[in-house]
Amino acid sequence: MDNDFTVNAALITALAAILAPTITAVIHSVKEYLISKMTHTIEPRLNLCQSFSDSYLKCQYGSEKTGYMNDFYKCSMKLIALCHRKKTRRALFTLANEVKTSGATPETDALYQKCIRLLSKEF
Repeated sequence: MDNDFTVNAALITALAAILAPTITAVIHSVKEYLISKMTHTIEPRLNLCQSFSDSYLKCQYGSEKTGYMNDFYKCSMKLIALCHRKKTRRALFTLANEVKTSGATPETDALYQKCIRLLSKEF
């Protein structure tokens, strides 16, 4: 009687018994890492978006409020560092430069709304 089939089935079963828990542990570890990373990065990003919005609201029309404009510029640059999309970074940079040079205007209000829409896609 030939035992090749029985031996092969036993080897495959032993190999599966060794590899299955290892693969499951790796998949679980990667998933836990991604969840942890997301948990630790979402709150700082949301806080940065909040400070970006707050600092823009403090900017008033006209170029006499330079302190608020510099705060807005700093918040914008911090936010640019976190953005992955080139279009979002470019829009934020344009808005920051416009506000820093001439203060808030109706044109910068439109740019601000565009940046908020782009940021909602970013995060």
